[in-house]
Amino acid sequence: PRIGALLKAKRTDDAKTLAEQLIAKAEKTSDDRLLTTVSMALRGPEAKDNKELLAMSLKAAEAGVKIAGDKDPLALYFLAEAHFANGDKAKAQEYGAKAVAAADGTIKMQLERLIQKFDDKKE
Repeated sequence: PRIGALLKAKRTDDAKTLAEQLIAKAEKTSDDRLLTTVSMALRGPEAKDNKELLAMSLKAAEAGVKIAGDKDPLALYFLAEAHFANGDKAKAQEYGAKAVAAADGTIKMQLERLIQKFDDKKE
């Protein structure tokens, strides 16, 4: 939440610094959920046109998958989201499909719905 507040206040450099600190802390403590939170904040509405923030979002999501494992459907989904935010629809589709394959039950159905936006046919 603090990253989002900094971005809303147009304090982009402070947001980047905080994000870097949180990513390093999360990697050191194997906190994949913190990495997900940071990744989401860095691709929010205030960051959508900032390529540096979007790249940091991707870095956090990739680190989250490394920690959670490549069978964690939510980590894979958030990595797909980060790729999509960075304009890489092919990678978004790839990781979206992996997320669905790793999921079951209700989560699988939700992910199937969510990844439809990665489809080239949907704009």
